[in-house]
Amino acid sequence: MTPVEIKRAYGDAVVLITTYSAAEDAVGLGSGFIVDPSGVIVTCYHVIKGACPAVVRLLNGASFQDIWVLGCDSAKDVAVVKVKGRNLPSVKLARSEDIEVGESVIAIGNPRGLENTISDGLLSGVRELDSLNLLQISAPISPGSSGGPVFNSSGRVVGIASSTLTESQNLNFCVPIRYARPFIDLKPVLTLEDFARGIRQYTSCGAKPGSTPGLEQYLRDCVVPLCGIFSASVEYWAGLRLAKDAGADGAAGVLSFHLSFVQEKASRARKQLEALSPPDHALAVAQAGVADAARDLAEGADMMARALPGNVGYALDAGAAKIAEASRIDNLMPHIEAFARAYVVTPRAANDTTTRLPSAFDKLPAAFAIAAIRQMRDDSSRVVPHGIMDRAAASSLGFDTDPWQPGIMVLAVADGSPAKQAGIRKGDVLLGASNGKWEFRNLWDLYRFKASQPIGESFMLDVVRDNRTFQVPTALRRYKS
Repeated sequence: MTPVEIKRAYGDAVVLITTYSAAEDAVGLGSGFIVDPSGVIVTCYHVIKGACPAVVRLLNGASFQDIWVLGCDSAKDVAVVKVKGRNLPSVKLARSEDIEVGESVIAIGNPRGLENTISDGLLSGVRELDSLNLLQISAPISPGSSGGPVFNSSGRVVGIASSTLTESQNLNFCVPIRYARPFIDLKPVLTLEDFARGIRQYTSCGAKPGSTPGLEQYLRDCVVPLCGIFSASVEYWAGLRLAKDAGADGAAGVLSFHLSFVQEKASRARKQLEALSPPDHALAVAQAGVADAARDLAEGADMMARALPGNVGYALDAGAAKIAEASRIDNLMPHIEAFARAYVVTPRAANDTTTRLPSAFDKLPAAFAIAAIRQMRDDSSRVVPHGIMDRAAASSLGFDTDPWQPGIMVLAVADGSPAKQAGIRKGDVLLGASNGKWEFRNLWDLYRFKASQPIGESFMLDVVRDNRTFQVPTALRRYKS
C-alpha cells in the first residue's frame, strides 16, 4: 500500500489523547490508535502515566472522557485503554515476522497536536535494550506522536511510536506491536482516574537522596534484604542440626561458626532495609517489622556467640529464644503479606492462566509467594479471579513444598499420590511441565499450571535431582483434604 492508501484506509483510526492537570489545564498531548471497533486503543505508557482527566478525540471530532485502562507495561512503554465506542474505525495488526529491515514504514500521529500527520521512512534496524526489542525507524517522531501507529508496506501496524534521540539526526524508535497484544482482549476493570491515583500515590512519595522513588524500584530493592533475613534464619537452624551431629566436643565450634554468619546476614539485611524509603504507610509498617526481625536475629546470634565459650546457659537460652521468635513464619507472615499486596496482578477472564507474578518472587522463598496467593484470594477488588484459584486448589499432585526455599522444592510426598507414583522424592526440584511449555519459577506458576490442566490428563514433569534433570509422566487428581 502507498502512504496515500494507508492514510485513506486507517487515518480515521488514529486518535489524539489530551491529558489535563487537576486544575484542568492541558499538560500533555499524545497519540493512540483503535484496534477494535468497540473502542480499544493502544498507546504508550508514558502518555497516560498519572494522567487524569484525559480526553480521547477522533479525527471526525467525536471525543470520549470516560476511559478505562485494560493493561500496561511501564518497562516496555505500552498501554491499552478503552472508551465506550461502537463501530469505530480500527487498524489491522501485523505479526512480528511481517516486516524486514529495509522495508518502508509509515507513521501517523499528532505532533504538537497537528492531527493525523503522516511521515514515511524505513525500518533501519531491530535493537535490543535491557532485553527488550525496539524497532529503529527513519520516519520522524515528534512530541505528540508518541503512541501512534507505525505501519508496514502492507498497511498493518508493526509498532507503536515511542521515542526519538533529540541529539542525533533522525534516530527514532517504536515498540513492537506484540508487546501490546496480551492486554487487548482484557476486560475493563480500572478507570483512568483510579489508575492515575495509584501512579501518583507511589511516585510522589519522598525519597532519600540517591534513591529511586516509586513502588517498582522499592520492591526490587527489598528482595536482597528479605532474602538475607530468610537466609539468616535457615543458617541458624542448619547450624543447630550440624552442631548436634558434631557431638559434645565439636558442637560449640560448629555452632559458633554458623552464628557468625547469622549475625552478619541479619545485620546487613537490617542496614539495607533502613536505607530504603517505603512509598506508603502499609509498606513502612511492613519494612519496620522485618527490620525488627533482622535486628532480633542478629542480637540473638550475638548473645549465643558470647555465651558459648563459658557455656552460660541462661544467655544461650535467651539468645536462642530471641532467634526462634524472630524467625517464626507466623510472625513474619503479616509483614510478608503487606509486601505481597503491593504486587497487583491485573484481573483477567476467569479462564486465563497466563498472568505471572513479578520476577522478584522467583528469588524469594516460597512463603512469600504463598502470602501473595492468599492475598490475591482475599482482595476481591483487584485479584486474579477465584476461578483460577479454585481450579488450582481442587487439583493435587500430592506433595508439599519447602516454604523457606525459592522455586518448587519438594518437602514431603503423600503415599499413593500421583507424585509418589511418578517417583517424585523429597528434595526434588520441579522446573516445569508438558515438555518445556510451562516453567515453574515460583508457586504461582504451579497454581497457573494446575488451573489449566484437566484432571486425570497425563503430562511430563521436569525434575532436578542430584544435579541431574529428567522427566517423569504423571497427572493431576482431585484434591482430598
